[in-house]
Amino acid sequence: MTAGDWSSHKHWHIVLDELCNRRGHYDNAILASELCRQSGRGSKEDFEAAKKKLRNWRQGKRIPLRRNFQVLSELLQIDADAELRPIWDRLYAVAHERAYPQRAPAQADAGAANGGARQRGWRGACRWDIVAAAGIFTGGIFIAVAVFEHQPAKLGLPEVGYNAQMNMIVGETKLIHGEYDRCDAPPPNWEAVLPRIPNTDLGVFGDGGLAAKMVNDCGREMVVRAVRFTAVKPGIEEVVLLGDFMRLVVTSAQELRSVNSTPAMERGKVDGPKVR
Repeated sequence: MTAGDWSSHKHWHIVLDELCNRRGHYDNAILASELCRQSGRGSKEDFEAAKKKLRNWRQGKRIPLRRNFQVLSELLQIDADAELRPIWDRLYAVAHERAYPQRAPAQADAGAANGGARQRGWRGACRWDIVAAAGIFTGGIFIAVAVFEHQPAKLGLPEVGYNAQMNMIVGETKLIHGEYDRCDAPPPNWEAVLPRIPNTDLGVFGDGGLAAKMVNDCGREMVVRAVRFTAVKPGIEEVVLLGDFMRLVVTSAQELRSVNSTPAMERGKVDGPKVR
């Protein structure tokens, strides 16, 4: 590789995507596995979340924070190309400043020495120094919602998490996931989230309003746009919701009563002998 291969690119995520392709990382699996290893997380949910991050970074939807940028630099062997390094650092500095205007340092000069942008660092990258404002329409009335600085749950917002398997009963409604835009931005509106909502015969997805969710990318609890699911039909189906794998298991109330009313011994016969 030479600087001529990259100097025409104006956006960091374009360089990242092309470099990943040149390195053979078409499906992000190896990179996601390494991100999990570096962070000390090894569950399937962590792996799928890492792949989602990589997709977003390569598409320019989000910009990685400092630590993940360093990991990517190592995995993609940026230091092996002395001419690529300053371009890589400069474009990342510009993208980071745009994504996190309150946290990014002064942009590195295009002609700075190799590693200059890295040496300055992004101090306070996990701080949120501004209070944003978000709004929701409920019954046609605009309600102003103050977005928190540290713990949105204290504002009385419902909490939402992510589970790879969601067990529900027909007729039940739950908040099952949540989406954010950027660490320093208000949550997206429902229209922006809708394209990433799957179709299923087991129930109906809907706008769950604002909720509190722990976001690992930002290192803190965030206000997110919640996804509500109402179960309408028993069955089992695997879907991809907001880029994450999820297994929906919906049981009818009658089936649940039948299982609960079956004597333990008979349930043991149905389930098979237990291994001791």
